[in-house]
Amino acid sequence: MHASSLARLSSVALAAALVVLAAPPAQAAPAEPLAWGPQGTVGSDSSVTVHWNADGNPGTSIVPRDASQVLPFTGGKTYDDVRPQVNEAYAQTFNPESPLGGLSMTVSQTTNLVNQAVTLDVTGLPGFDGVNAAGVYLQVFQCWGAPLDGKPDPAATNPDPRTCQTGVGTDRPIDSPDYRTINRDPLVKTGELADQQVMPFLTAAGVEAGAEEIDAHLNRATTNEIPRLVSSNADGTASRTFEVQTGIEAPDLACGLQPDAPSSQNCWLVAVPIISSVANRFGASNGWPSGLTPSLWAQRMQVRLGFQDVASGCEGGNSRILAAGSELATYAMSSWVPGLCGQAKIATGYTQLSDDQARRQLESGANDFIFTSQAASASTAAIYTPSAVAGTVIGLTIDYRPCGFYDGETVEHCGYPDRATAEAEWAKAGQPITDLRLNARLVAKLLTQTYQVDSPPGTDIGQKAPWAINGMKLELDPEFLALNPQLKYHVPYTRASALTRLETEGLKSDAAARLWAWILGDADGKSFLNGCPDADGITVNPWYSTRSYDGCQADAARLEVAAAAKRDATVTPTGFARDKAASYPPSASAYPQSLFAESTPVGSPDSPESYVGPATMVDLYPSYADQAATARVGFRSQPSRGSWCTNLDGGCFPSRWKPTVDLTATQGTRTTIVVTDSANAARYQLPTATLCDDAGTHCVGATSQSLQKAVDAFGQAAPGAVRTAPAVPDYAGGAYPLTNVVYAAAGTAKLTTTQAAAYAGMLDFITTTGQTPGQQTGQLKPGFAPLTATLSADAAASVAALRSFQPAATTKPAAATAAKPAAVTAGPVVPKTVAPPAASVAAPTTPSPASTAAPVAGGITPITEVGFPQFGLVGGLAAALGAGLFAPVLARRRKALDE
Repeated sequence: MHASSLARLSSVALAAALVVLAAPPAQAAPAEPLAWGPQGTVGSDSSVTVHWNADGNPGTSIVPRDASQVLPFTGGKTYDDVRPQVNEAYAQTFNPESPLGGLSMTVSQTTNLVNQAVTLDVTGLPGFDGVNAAGVYLQVFQCWGAPLDGKPDPAATNPDPRTCQTGVGTDRPIDSPDYRTINRDPLVKTGELADQQVMPFLTAAGVEAGAEEIDAHLNRATTNEIPRLVSSNADGTASRTFEVQTGIEAPDLACGLQPDAPSSQNCWLVAVPIISSVANRFGASNGWPSGLTPSLWAQRMQVRLGFQDVASGCEGGNSRILAAGSELATYAMSSWVPGLCGQAKIATGYTQLSDDQARRQLESGANDFIFTSQAASASTAAIYTPSAVAGTVIGLTIDYRPCGFYDGETVEHCGYPDRATAEAEWAKAGQPITDLRLNARLVAKLLTQTYQVDSPPGTDIGQKAPWAINGMKLELDPEFLALNPQLKYHVPYTRASALTRLETEGLKSDAAARLWAWILGDADGKSFLNGCPDADGITVNPWYSTRSYDGCQADAARLEVAAAAKRDATVTPTGFARDKAASYPPSASAYPQSLFAESTPVGSPDSPESYVGPATMVDLYPSYADQAATARVGFRSQPSRGSWCTNLDGGCFPSRWKPTVDLTATQGTRTTIVVTDSANAARYQLPTATLCDDAGTHCVGATSQSLQKAVDAFGQAAPGAVRTAPAVPDYAGGAYPLTNVVYAAAGTAKLTTTQAAAYAGMLDFITTTGQTPGQQTGQLKPGFAPLTATLSADAAASVAALRSFQPAATTKPAAATAAKPAAVTAGPVVPKTVAPPAASVAAPTTPSPASTAAPVAGGITPITEVGFPQFGLVGGLAAALGAGLFAPVLARRRKALDE
């Protein structure tokens, strides 16, 4: 890693460790319930539509197409000073009177933003003709605003082009400051930047970076820009999701108010239309014009974005509570915590832990208030309050690739019945797939390296298991095609990452446990893990098999001979337990990876300049910090892949395999599938798979309604206890099979009446006001389902029990008036980590068998905590950074299937 990048990484982590959410301004009127589901789109009550000619635009989005628009850094030049042929070309193309009907763009949400996706719906582009021959597209990017004495100006009415994060987009072949070239525009010659080749980048802290310094602030792994938004439809419409970034993901933009740091509540989304025939003259020699060039900046559309504050404390809070636990509650807490402060005057903090670690803390008495989806041990006295309903989901970013469109194959070769069918499929080329169905056995295949095991460049890992070089991908699996006939013409991608595996978290979570319970509760899924073939003879990777052949005992002998032959043909690493079968559900990690093959080292450690160490599948395909990270990776389609890092070129000492961002996918070629949760999928507007029964007759996607239907089938429970999911999902009834209910658990062994009353106040808000769907602070974020009537009744009973709680007579009252912070008993408490693609965070893998340390929610940056962090956070920061930065080194030799 570059030294400046490492320094930035550490500073971001330190700053983020102190970031909290404060009380919001006056509460807005409740938003209407928001629809969300497998399609991935989410609406809002703050969408904004802007037109290129500015008619009807909000005041902050009016960009005049006349002399009243003064162009920055041109010495006072205006729109009218742009070359006439340029302005005429734009007016003829984008005015409402043009044949295209006028260019407009709708941004789906513009207020109360966090790091999330918004949808851009564009009309008035040239229709797609297969190659976009018109050469007309949009450059879309985020800017932090106009500077005031080098700092963000919240009252700015226009962005400053220096403040825009653009010029390094992944649709371009190389990183180069040339993509911010401005000196070919004659208007620059009379302005303040006449001696500059490129538009400098001005950070929110007031640091201006020229051509030589820009790469320290902007890079392809972190940018959110869309360098080339074109229409893929005949009618000239386009719909794309755009990631808005806060000061955590993009500290140089600093969007979202932060205490004691340059930042702004408002930032900007800018879309610059590019007409190649007139704009390319302003670009560098490679022909890529920059939307920051004054003559092109003059053609922009702009939308002001309002961000949720990032600030400290909760002044006037009557209670102070620090809770910890399930990642499934984290995103909800980002809304509830400021709502609790602003509306209920309760100061609250939340630290994300693995579910197991949270329960251990409750059981040991180290923490008496956690959030979990499973009950602690029977000997642990606690009052459980249902608080949130979410689902484990399979998120997908897959661009449709119809046969014949890219490779020139004939209609007959592709199997189209006629040319009309072929052209109908070709018209969908590059569009995101939003209708994909999976069953338990297909998911089991994706989690067990059953499909093609690839050997990344520079390694021979595939040669150690030649039987695994089978060419099989999900899209070629007959079982998959039977479930997805709409994809019969889809051609699999040839990249190593093409639909052979799921990107997963390393955090050991109840969400992962729910997924494994679903697979093991399904007859076909369970028998597959036991070594039984599917209807087409596909069997599990033999190193992931339980070798019991339960479900196909009649063929057990034959199947074992075939599996043993594959195992015998595998060159396993020294010390690998060849005779040990896998067991399920996994007990040591969320989604284990078998280390059955290891690449041969290249060269000698004595010659570090040419040496490459051995790599396992864990090294090459690392996992992520949590499901928020997997959702973001899925949205960006930038998975982590291992690369050899040395002190000579990457700043790694000692040399090691480390996660890096795979930047090979671009719009139209994306292919990433992840395990995440419904809330984070909705946050990033990630389409999700519908899950089917074995017959494929009934398929159910995660929606608010399907989650609630699933909850209705949960088992009975005593007051204050946890309800459990049924063993057999009700697909026919529309119940989503991977539904989770998150409970707040208040341990009663040492609970005081003051603490119990504080918890009751918090939970009363969460389970009533906090169940109103919406995007305002205090409301229930999209991706969660409101509590059902049954769960609401359970919650009311639990809150009442807390309000009336009296400790046993032998219990000595606590002196403190506040709920105590979480303590650490079995390992370091590492707060929630949200892994940005910049770090390509690999979560720590499974602890070694000899280790007794608790699982750690590891990652690199940024480390954040919802609420107030003064309890137990700063002390653990060094450990957290260490866990993230050095996890790939410490974890390389851990056996992920050593159950």
